[in-house]
Amino acid sequence: MPDIRWRAHVCIWAASNCARLDGDFAEFGVNTGVLSYMVQRVLGEEIAHKKFYLFDTFHGIPPETASTAEADHVRALNDTLYAQDVYEFTKAQFSDYPNVELVRGFLPATIQAITDRKLSYVSIDLNAASTEIAVISEIWEQLVGGAHIVLDDYGFGGHEDQNAAWNEYAARVGRRILALPTGQGLLIK
Repeated sequence: MPDIRWRAHVCIWAASNCARLDGDFAEFGVNTGVLSYMVQRVLGEEIAHKKFYLFDTFHGIPPETASTAEADHVRALNDTLYAQDVYEFTKAQFSDYPNVELVRGFLPATIQAITDRKLSYVSIDLNAASTEIAVISEIWEQLVGGAHIVLDDYGFGGHEDQNAAWNEYAARVGRRILALPTGQGLLIK
């Protein structure tokens, strides 16, 4: 397991900035929920009034969502890190947090669970550029002004398709992404 302490710190920082904004929280691409669990655990009562939606298949990345350049990486992740169904584990991990709701299924189809919600904090880690852009395209209008979007794989080698797709999307909506030394990217609406 990679050391993700600084990546967790970025998520906690971003979520704390969004705690006083109108809108709920969402993470797209959760697996066991390590980053969201840290956000929830550290910020606790500060975000207890917000719904925190966690979207995932909880059993790996749908291979058909990967581009040709992403296919080997997705296959490797599915064969190792995502080889087991983690839904029950993740559900148990968040059982003490009534504001957390797990949403199981394929994205962007499962977004209808939040189509009537405003969002202020979003974390995206889907390991497939097409799915990540489909998700942000679906929720962009739901994001409140000042909303923070943390892009987990934005600056990592092997994720060039995601980086290029995100840069193109940001330019389309008149924004720029901050590349972070953690490999993450930060987009603010």
